Amino acid sequence: MDPRGKDMVIRRVARKLMCGVTRLCTAGLVLGFVGPAVHAQIPADNFVHWGYASYFGTGWYSVGNELDVFAVRAAPRWNWGEPGLDGEGNREIGIELRLPVTFSVHNFNIDNLAEILDVDNFGTVSVTPGVEIEVPITKRWSLKPLAYGGWGAQVNGPQSAWIYWAGLKSRYRLGRGDLEWSLVNAIEYIGYTPNEGPSNDAVPVMAGLEFRLPLRNVKLGGDRVYLDWHATYTAYFDNLKFLVRDVPIDKVADTWELGLAFSKGKRKLKFWHFEWDRVGLAYQFSSSGKFQSVTLVFRSVFDS
Repeated sequence: MDPRGKDMVIRRVARKLMCGVTRLCTAGLVLGFVGPAVHAQIPADNFVHWGYASYFGTGWYSVGNELDVFAVRAAPRWNWGEPGLDGEGNREIGIELRLPVTFSVHNFNIDNLAEILDVDNFGTVSVTPGVEIEVPITKRWSLKPLAYGGWGAQVNGPQSAWIYWAGLKSRYRLGRGDLEWSLVNAIEYIGYTPNEGPSNDAVPVMAGLEFRLPLRNVKLGGDRVYLDWHATYTAYFDNLKFLVRDVPIDKVADTWELGLAFSKGKRKLKFWHFEWDRVGLAYQFSSSGKFQSVTLVFRSVFDS
């Protein structure tokens, strides 16, 4: 085949893959709103305690083969400073303020999509502002302390809770040539304090790898396309507790996560008024088999 013909075929495949991922992500967002209708047999109060939803983010979660929960999180962010070291070793830190707003939804009638925007269909809503500060230690190694805290409540119920988490992330960049990869670690504390009942918390400790590989001769909008993937393992000290009708049913001691996404390297992917570092999906599961999830990937594990 003529080299130009090969390039055209590769480009078409790349575009189709990108469109497929975008459709999957869009479907994931839609599923976050209409999915509970598929599981209408599960009572409305059967969900993972929404105090953790802000931390985990947008996705579908299944616990103990007994319940499913859908959550949608939007997190506007504002940046001050670009982290890095100049030629003289002067350190510049990056400060990012975030405002995560998280919804859990239920009681949708799949035959009447007009009801999706009805506020009565929202189960809970929470707002947890926070700050993340990236500190470059060397040109390859960066640390990121972070802290979040806020409040959430049931839209049509008596429950409310203070929600909070804090931690420290680390990223060490490795690799030469086309393949870029990093070691990523984190230790965090997450918890919530409800207006009724006991507080709950957990300490996740994560270790993982991230990889970025350019797809040769594949471009999107004139920019080179990259394949980003990651693999992480998280151990939960004190275990992660999930509730059904405010009664603990399962404790999760650890989770594994595999993710795959497409990006344009350091350039943003843009669609309408939105932009992302990357677009993809991640699958998470526990060693015990009690927990699994499918989530959307828009940023590095270090930045998410």
